[in-house]
Amino acid sequence: MSELLSQLKTMIEGQSKAVKALIDEYGGVSNFLEEIKKRGIPEKAKVWLEDGKKFVLSQDQVKKLLGDERIHKLAEKLKTTPDQLATLLGEALPPILQKIEFARSKIEEASKAVPADSFVGGILKKVTGLLGGDKGSPKA
Repeated sequence: MSELLSQLKTMIEGQSKAVKALIDEYGGVSNFLEEIKKRGIPEKAKVWLEDGKKFVLSQDQVKKLLGDERIHKLAEKLKTTPDQLATLLGEALPPILQKIEFARSKIEEASKAVPADSFVGGILKKVTGLLGGDKGSPKA
């Protein structure tokens, strides 16, 4: 049993390091989310979230999403292979993207009850935009 726990701990630590390095590579969370949004990932995450199935990105999907050059650079930095890094990110990113989509949808719902020109309405608008939602005004 301790062998299994040790392997699990190693896997989780590897995923955490990979996600942190990825976000650092983009210069922060908001830049990472902006890039993900440009590639249409929030819409895909919404579909994945709605069907309720656990999903994993394949190595090829991760490489396509992030680019081979970025994967190789990060893999070198983390002292792993590009394939191992793509596998780690393929498992770690989907739950993160699901949580972002869930938060975005809840914030959009909340913004419908808040006047667009209010302080809170402005904050909700900015947060929704950061999470890949419509950057238009919240409904009054």
